[in-house]
Amino acid sequence: SLAGDLVDLDIPHLYGFMPALQGMSGRVNSNFRLNTSGIDVYTWLYNMQGNIVMAARDAVVDGFNLPGIVNAVGYVRTVADILDAVKRAFPGGSTVFNSMDGEMTVGNGVLRFPTSILRNDMADGEFTGQIDLINWKMVGNLVLSITYLDRVAPPKMAISYRGNLDEVEKELDTRLLERYVANKTSEKLLQSPNP
Repeated sequence: SLAGDLVDLDIPHLYGFMPALQGMSGRVNSNFRLNTSGIDVYTWLYNMQGNIVMAARDAVVDGFNLPGIVNAVGYVRTVADILDAVKRAFPGGSTVFNSMDGEMTVGNGVLRFPTSILRNDMADGEFTGQIDLINWKMVGNLVLSITYLDRVAPPKMAISYRGNLDEVEKELDTRLLERYVANKTSEKLLQSPNP
């Protein structure tokens, strides 16, 4: 049995325990309670039960350029342009999230993220997913509501995470952003004076 609190811990110190955090920096507070038993690492992981609560402030996520994506969406003129613009902005840069809060549960060798909330001045996000600790695989989905573009009905985009934790594959889903651009373009056309 293991229980404790981590206060103002530097996020890179957690990489070994939580590989999904690689590429992030900042400080985190955490409370955890874990129980396990077994004769080797695999049975310890499989038999582990418990929960982990985390709260990070001003966390930097590298390789995810949300400001670049928001700027790209602001400049595109047609739906056809949006996917290319977002793909160009996605892989570089970094994004600061003012807050990242969530609770994780572990059982039967799987670390589950029921819902983690991310926020900054451009977007609100929800991450759900799980990590198979025995097979070292991850499945996750981040849905970002881009409040910077529209506070009342923010357009959304999703990023799915799949595969081996050592080489997680990321896939963008921009369909809702495309719909937002199409609606804005239609509104502009309807508002423009007829010649």
